[in-house]
Amino acid sequence: MIPPHLKLMMNRQMIKRIFNFLMFYIGWGFCLSGAVTGHPYQGPVIVAIFLAYHLIQVRFQLSEILMILSLSIFGTLNDTLYLNLGLIEYNAGYVNLPWLAPLWVTSIWALFGMSVNHSMVWLRINLLLASVFGMGGGAVSYYAAARVGAAVFHPNDYVVVLLVGLVWAFIMPLTILYGKWLEKTFH
Repeated sequence: MIPPHLKLMMNRQMIKRIFNFLMFYIGWGFCLSGAVTGHPYQGPVIVAIFLAYHLIQVRFQLSEILMILSLSIFGTLNDTLYLNLGLIEYNAGYVNLPWLAPLWVTSIWALFGMSVNHSMVWLRINLLLASVFGMGGGAVSYYAAARVGAAVFHPNDYVVVLLVGLVWAFIMPLTILYGKWLEKTFH
């Protein structure tokens, strides 16, 4: 039997994880819709609000700040590579920096950084599961962006979705390990 005070703590933790999950997907949706409708800063503004709320909730833990910043930088570089290899063309990019992945893409990566040790913490139980989840979730996320018109794939959807899925099969478990290391080192 679980003591009542532990049940209450578990319920609060679950609610926080669900809220983190909702912030991730709401922010992701605003980033895509802003890119499609010509309002490229719509998503990043919402994401900034969510990140501020998140950082207040975690009391500005250094591990959380480093996770968000690291993944924002890594993700921007990753997607800039896709852009410069001619695999993905993003809507609503920088006018003066057309070779750089747009701010709305960086914002999605920041949301991912916000979620790794919270709504995605369950992936820590098995790195193979994290890899499979990363492969499917990463591919589906990019495919959804292309389907709504936020991005265009070259030479075709199948090649890019397969490539992105393979990349995410490595990104997700490595990110999980990195998140554990940050928590252990800076928490």
